[in-house]
Amino acid sequence: MKKAYTKTAFIFYFICTFLTYGNYVFASEIFGTINTIENSVTIPDSTFAIPVANPNSGTFVSDQRVILSASGSLNIRYTIDGSIPSCTVLNNTSLAYSEPILIDKNIILQAIACYPDNKTSSGFLYAVYTINIPDIVTPPPTSGSSGGGSPSGSSSGGGGGGGGSSSSSSNRNITAGKTDTNNDGKINILDFVILMANWGKIGASNIADFNGDGKVDILDFVKLMADWSK
Repeated sequence: MKKAYTKTAFIFYFICTFLTYGNYVFASEIFGTINTIENSVTIPDSTFAIPVANPNSGTFVSDQRVILSASGSLNIRYTIDGSIPSCTVLNNTSLAYSEPILIDKNIILQAIACYPDNKTSSGFLYAVYTINIPDIVTPPPTSGSSGGGSPSGSSSGGGGGGGGSSSSSSNRNITAGKTDTNNDGKINILDFVILMANWGKIGASNIADFNGDGKVDILDFVKLMADWSK
């Protein structure tokens, strides 16, 4: 009888101990699982859009007015002198966008979107604009009646025509030899960027065809390097 009572008491003690410490263990395990789940959940931040330009980079035969936009932004700041725009460091080169930007020469446009709480776009807009207005070609003068005034007039008239052709060729060489593409008085990285924007293009009157051979290639790059920093 005494042995049965001792066994019953032991079982009762074991159950009480289990209920007391077992709940603590289970609660700790459940709490640990919740912590693990909470630590693995991240809330993605909002996406801050990079400004969009319309029209975008390219070569144009007339002046352009570029419109900038960035969804949800407070404002957009931009530069056209090759410097990096900023929402926090405001200086004379970082301009606030308020109306379409007039592009009437070869430039590099960079822009950044500014958001509340000093947030900025995740990157910059980088756009290269080449304004390549075609030259107005004036036809050479014709021989007219002076060519038929004498037996030698035909030869004289032909000579006059040849003179016109030579003048046109000379003007082309002067234009082709100019490596200062943006007319800022120096040969630098901006002229190199314009060369790269026109690389491989074929045709007359291309602003980056420095040697006048009708195509933009390694020879034009060599010409640019020869004039570099002048």
